[in-house]
Amino acid sequence: MQPPLYSPLPGTRSIRLLIIEPGYPKDDLKCSFDVIDNIDTAPRFEALSYAWQSTHGHVRITLNNHPMTVTKNLAAALRRLRPLPPASLVRTLTDSERRMKGDFVQHDDGLSAQDNAWATFAHRRREETLEERAVRLPLWVDAVCINEADVNERSQQVQFMRCIYERAERVLIWLGDGPQEDVAATLTIISQALINLESEWRAAGDAWNGVTREEPYAGLRSAHGFMARQGSSSMDAQRLRLRIRTDFFWPRKRKDMSELWERMNMLLSRTGYFTRIWIIQEVTVARRAVVLAGEFVIEWQALGVAAFWLESKGYTERCPSLREVAFLWECCMSRETRQPILQLVRKTLRHAFSEPRDRVYALLGLAVEGIEAENTSGFIKVDYSSHEEDVYRNITRSLIENHGSLEALSLISHKVMPPNSYPSWVPAWHQPANPLPAAYRRNKEDSSQQIYKASHGLLPSSASQITGNYLTKIEVIRCGIISFTSEAIGSRADGAVLRETWSALTESTSTRQYPTGENPVNAFLLACTAGVTATLEDARSNLEYMRTGFQWASQYVAFGKGVSPTLPPSSWIAEVLGKLPEEEWYTSALACIERCFFLTEDGYLGLSPPCAEEGDVLVVVLGVEVPFVLRPTDKRGEFRLVGEAYVHGLMDGEAVKQVQTGSAVVEIVSLR
Repeated sequence: MQPPLYSPLPGTRSIRLLIIEPGYPKDDLKCSFDVIDNIDTAPRFEALSYAWQSTHGHVRITLNNHPMTVTKNLAAALRRLRPLPPASLVRTLTDSERRMKGDFVQHDDGLSAQDNAWATFAHRRREETLEERAVRLPLWVDAVCINEADVNERSQQVQFMRCIYERAERVLIWLGDGPQEDVAATLTIISQALINLESEWRAAGDAWNGVTREEPYAGLRSAHGFMARQGSSSMDAQRLRLRIRTDFFWPRKRKDMSELWERMNMLLSRTGYFTRIWIIQEVTVARRAVVLAGEFVIEWQALGVAAFWLESKGYTERCPSLREVAFLWECCMSRETRQPILQLVRKTLRHAFSEPRDRVYALLGLAVEGIEAENTSGFIKVDYSSHEEDVYRNITRSLIENHGSLEALSLISHKVMPPNSYPSWVPAWHQPANPLPAAYRRNKEDSSQQIYKASHGLLPSSASQITGNYLTKIEVIRCGIISFTSEAIGSRADGAVLRETWSALTESTSTRQYPTGENPVNAFLLACTAGVTATLEDARSNLEYMRTGFQWASQYVAFGKGVSPTLPPSSWIAEVLGKLPEEEWYTSALACIERCFFLTEDGYLGLSPPCAEEGDVLVVVLGVEVPFVLRPTDKRGEFRLVGEAYVHGLMDGEAVKQVQTGSAVVEIVSLR
């Protein structure tokens, strides 16, 4: 009787390593694995980082003489990584025999590394010797090396995953098979970006801000020398197929660049790799990482640095996928510092995952809470046997009880209120969150300076407590009752909603003054972007912001004769008399998308989650940066949490000042 494919791992530090049997490109995939009792004594191995693409079809392989099904993308990666048979055997094949077994020999097609500017950071596998291609280290692949059917093993191995990727000799980033022209175009752009970066370095020296800053620009130091390693003689444009020009990217001068950008975007987005949440940990902790794209091998450092530089120059408009690549490189630059898990969640709101609990589990290895999970029994543990709602509740409980912070509440922005059986104060971690972009962000010059400070640093007198589905002993300042809510704004600005909101605002401010004494137009324009510019800076004193915002809003709202924003003072006449900036400068900062406007009975204007309604209560929670909207229940002092809010005139501690002057009081409430 054949033994089972998987047997229990002998210890908590045990792993399986995959051995791919040698073969030719058209041969069936045959693999086996070795069980390593302790990773500390494991042989040298590599770890694969890839996108599962479970909806793109499956392929059958043989593993330890058992048939096994894997995704097509994984099968393609394993074929790409499979070693050739011994070189002595390969050399005995005739040309026709080689063609029958698959194309695996070098051709003079102009894409050899030696013929191109990317020679120092990329090559094709077929440029390696037959002896080199016959050798392959054991491989760790999650879908094969973890018994996914064993929930306990899966939980233990996922908790252990950071260690696995840290110990790997290399992490192999698989971007899938695709047209080699896409890879060549990408390498061309990377090469030119690194050349331009090198030129900036040489021209500016240490005065260049990309060199002197610590994070993440200091990471660009590692790019210095990528192209210079070839030596000045190798920069001969007659020999290189890439023209070396610092104006290479400007579309007015190089109209043929559009195809290169499109091909680069296709390569970086084809498998969805860079939007996958698990890859952040896998690549960030790697000793060394290389990118595999078809037959090409590319140094991850070169791609990461180039992407970061290109993003800093604004080329994400031409290749949107560069954003995710640059973000991953930025994570690599801060690999030595673990971050709070809430901060990581905020940074990865757009990343994808197939298992709802992985929204948090995938980040645990990079989080401060991950260390605590490794060393304590009561904190966040990976547990796939628990229902996702229990996981979310336990995570939120841990964050509140262990850190004494209610910051997790800011991830709540209910489009529809959850059923009464589900605590309204527990984020649905797997659903797309929509937190205010400037909440819990810090000023660039002073990292301790908050952008929002609704509670003005006033901390509660005692810690909140959790009892069952209740979060109790929350200290709040009541700031008003909502008397008007607009329709929710969709994916783009809605003129009808803007007009309705402006009309309601002017009716509540009959004296033409906002409750703070400001011009209502200013309050309206600032509310649309939650009070900040696209770069998350305070917009109140920004002249261009006000002028451009008014120009944009005037397309939708008839403000009336003589109605205009009160512009902040400017020392630059050109700013006042010059041409208005492009509208995108303002619209790129819009925070009202997927939110609704609201007004309180006192005339305060704000933004809230879409499900806010008349009668909801606006509060400032002590110790929290932003106000919240609460919904009263039929019990006194008990509320359900609707979500965080931006309220013009209540973001700088104004409610706290009212308590200090005796015009408001601190109440203690409970959330259900």
